[in-house]
Amino acid sequence: MRLTSLPLDDREALGRELAERHAVVIRGFLDAGERAWVRRQLDDAEFDQHVIEATGKTELLMRPNGLSALLLFKVCDPRVFDLVESVTGCEPIGDFRGRIYRMLPGSSHVSPWHDDAVQGRLAAFSVNLSPEPFEGARLQVRRAEDREVLADIGDLAFGDAALIQISGEYQHRNSPLLGAAPKTSYAGFFYPWERSPLAGAGA
Repeated sequence: MRLTSLPLDDREALGRELAERHAVVIRGFLDAGERAWVRRQLDDAEFDQHVIEATGKTELLMRPNGLSALLLFKVCDPRVFDLVESVTGCEPIGDFRGRIYRMLPGSSHVSPWHDDAVQGRLAAFSVNLSPEPFEGARLQVRRAEDREVLADIGDLAFGDAALIQISGEYQHRNSPLLGAAPKTSYAGFFYPWERSPLAGAGA
């Protein structure tokens, strides 16, 4: 199976929204066939407890498998790189690195406020892999100086993606997870490194 579909978004509108809220939603990043395949793969996935030392985030980290490999292939599509560059105005993207993680309600899994402004990261990207709707875990962005919340996104459907601006002036997090359903996501960062072989030679 090849994950190749891409949504047709108004890039100018996305760019304006990113400039205002510092996060935008890309609807339908995974199509219906891809979502069905992801659902089946998650049934057999294995997860381990994981702590991100830099931010203090706690979660379950999925062991690498065919799902993580194919999602990396999809995000490294040159059209995705081009979309992110045009919406964010960032320098040319060379690579993407991501992980699949899960947060469970009623556990110690938390997502503190952080900015991810390290290692030359250009933008953050997250795809909702949760087949069932979850409560809470809203994507929130705030200004670091006065802590004013600029974005509060809680309507990500299965297969939607979120693009988040990275800057030391802004912080983001997922609000506490509520209810009974887990939250599963593919999340990572675009980098200005040597062009990934998955993205081809580039322009």
